This record gives sequence, structure tokens and C-alpha cells, in this order.
Amino acid sequence: RRRTDPDHLLLRFGTGALPSTVVLDDPAADEHERATPHLLTDVPVTLPLAALGVLGIAGPDARALARWSVAQLATLH
Repeated sequence: RRRTDPDHLLLRFGTGALPSTVVLDDPAADEHERATPHLLTDVPVTLPLAALGVLGIAGPDARALARWSVAQLATLH
């Protein structure tokens, strides 16, 4: 990928539950149900390394995650 690509240095670190960016407006729903964001499961969790500059990895699987990150950088970027 090139520096001009929108996904340049965007690394995937796993999956998780993230709020949906789609907003549904249902006039028939109660007010408290309209304000509740929907969570999507198994969504890719990514970090923009170009914007962060520095990334620290810690925990029991830190080495495996670091290897995975370097493999992504070498292969995709």
C-alpha cells in the first residue's frame, strides 16, 4: 500500500464488539430505544499506526501479537 491509500499502516489486531456507525431512525420506537447504539460483534479491530506513531504491546500474548503486527507490515505495507 502507498502512503496515499486510506488504509496505509492500518493494522488489524483482532475482533471485538463495536458500536454501529449506521443510525436507524424508527419513529415507532420509544425514545430510549432510538438512542441505544447497536453493537456489532466480531468486527475487525484496527489501529492506524501512521497516526499513532508509537505502539506498545503488553500482556501474555505480546510476542505473538508483535510477530503478527510485523508480518502485516512486511506483507501488506
